[in-house]
Amino acid sequence: KMKKTILLMLIAASFMSVSKGNISFDKQKKMEEEIVLQTKEKEQEKPVSTVASVTQNKSMGSTEKKYRDYIIKVAKSKIGTPYVWGGENNSGFDCSGLVQYSYKKAGINTPRVANDMANTYERIYRARDLKPGDLIFFETKEAGRISHTGMYIGNGYFIHASSAYKQVTISKLEGFYAEHFKGGANILKQYL
Repeated sequence: KMKKTILLMLIAASFMSVSKGNISFDKQKKMEEEIVLQTKEKEQEKPVSTVASVTQNKSMGSTEKKYRDYIIKVAKSKIGTPYVWGGENNSGFDCSGLVQYSYKKAGINTPRVANDMANTYERIYRARDLKPGDLIFFETKEAGRISHTGMYIGNGYFIHASSAYKQVTISKLEGFYAEHFKGGANILKQYL
């Protein structure tokens, strides 16, 4: 349906330029590019579905995988975005801001700070039990307090807004991160 709409808009733009003779080829091409760009942006912002629609129809076999894939896709689209303490939008993210933003795009609200996230959801304590899209927690500052979070993306990697790298990035769960790893959480378990 979206492709038909784009095609009709392009045809209409072409017709206007031919019939009125007042739109140059360059202007027409620019209009077409803007239409395509706007359509792509709208498609990228669409969530898989909302939690409300999922809870009404739990018989969807791959719903959880679709959510996990979508949440990771949203987070990966922010790679390179600057780290900003307290940030929760395209201008910059902190670790929990990135998690909150990614889940919110899928229609799921989370607490705002890493420690609250860790204390809200049922914990997963072994890294081998994590699934892509699960939250991952670290104690990087003081013992007993979760101070960093990200999202596990599979194969021992996670995505996070890193203050050390000063941007949203992907890291391997080894070295410093393995030493400070304090488990994770499957938020989707609560909603699906």
